[in-house]
Amino acid sequence: MSTVKQLVEVYAGEISVVSYQGVGSEFILTLPLYREGCVRTSVGEGKAIEAAQDELPKLLVASVDEELVSCLAALLQDYALVIAYDGYEAVILAKENQPDIILCDLMLPGLGGLQVRARLQEEPKECHAAFVLMVENSSQDHIAVDVDSVLTKPFEPDTVLNHIRFLLQGECPPFQELISGSGELPPEMVITSWRKSVMLLVEEQFHHANFGTATAAKALYMSERSLQRKFKQEFGMPFKDYISQFRFEQAKRMLSQGDRISDVALSCGFNDPSYFSARFKGYFGITPSQYVANITVNSR
Repeated sequence: MSTVKQLVEVYAGEISVVSYQGVGSEFILTLPLYREGCVRTSVGEGKAIEAAQDELPKLLVASVDEELVSCLAALLQDYALVIAYDGYEAVILAKENQPDIILCDLMLPGLGGLQVRARLQEEPKECHAAFVLMVENSSQDHIAVDVDSVLTKPFEPDTVLNHIRFLLQGECPPFQELISGSGELPPEMVITSWRKSVMLLVEEQFHHANFGTATAAKALYMSERSLQRKFKQEFGMPFKDYISQFRFEQAKRMLSQGDRISDVALSCGFNDPSYFSARFKGYFGITPSQYVANITVNSR
């Protein structure tokens, strides 16, 4: 039974038992219907390999092209790889595995690549992975603003690796230019629903001293890595820098209204007024006391 339990766990299944007095016991095995990623583990090695994979960036590849999948599996050995063979499976695996990047064919059985993307954006709890569309030609007819990048098949190994490197660093790959015609999205498309939800979250939580990347990621149903990557894409700066900027701008506003420095520090998430003063000076070049004095002089 110990061996059976290990095998079931390797394949992400469950085992349970129901006993009938005087009759015997019934063992029930439950295994997922979908196929797991291409990473193979053996009994006894599973825990060590799983722990090692948790430290690697996770990629989901959705394609029916077995040759392409084999090539990507060989090329992306430095990443934890999950494979899906149709659109519905891609949605399920993306939700369960929370990958950092999804490489998805435009044409898939069940749901097409853009439909997969749409499904994953329906609710805040869905996967926030960078989405790379793999297409047969470079036509822009199918390119959507919410697609982070596009790879045209057949592609060079260096092209794939560069795209992944850019996205993991929170940067837009060169092909992003095809989406908007420039390095930036059109102004009317900058304020996305996700961006609005992040801005609202910061406005509501900035006064808490423990509010940071980890807290925000949990509130947004994302991993910290995914939040950092997507935030830098949307806002052009690290999340922690945005919080600091927001706090100090709020602090300046409150000081201008005549609030006491100690109260402003607490209201902006700083438990120690001295530390707040040092950080304020580092940001604006003057201390809060000097800022208040300048306001007083200018108002006379």
